[in-house]
Amino acid sequence: MRITHIRLRMLRSHVSGYGHDAAEIEAALDPGDDPDEVAQWVRQRLEAELRHGAEGRRLNATLNDLIEAVARAEAKRDAIADSLDAFQSTLEKCKAFIAAAKEKGIEIPSELNDVLLPF
Repeated sequence: MRITHIRLRMLRSHVSGYGHDAAEIEAALDPGDDPDEVAQWVRQRLEAELRHGAEGRRLNATLNDLIEAVARAEAKRDAIADSLDAFQSTLEKCKAFIAAAKEKGIEIPSELNDVLLPF
């Protein structure tokens, strides 16, 4: 019997979770090729393919983690902006209240001014 083609397929299960990485390569042998050497070359190519697949999966997971972190940071930023808007509104109301009280001749204790308007 003469070997004319070599086909290898590798499946590697993921370390955690479900699923696997798969790669398959077929090589035709030319006259004079050593089947063992070609099989070794095919195995090396398969290993490289599986490594690339695993690296891509890790990169995608990292990218998804970063996207989620950015979304959480944006939500925190928006919450801080909302709190700042509410604080500014309250501060304006306090300033207006103090101005109205002074206009009516009500003496405002300096401690109250210091607490409400520290700047």
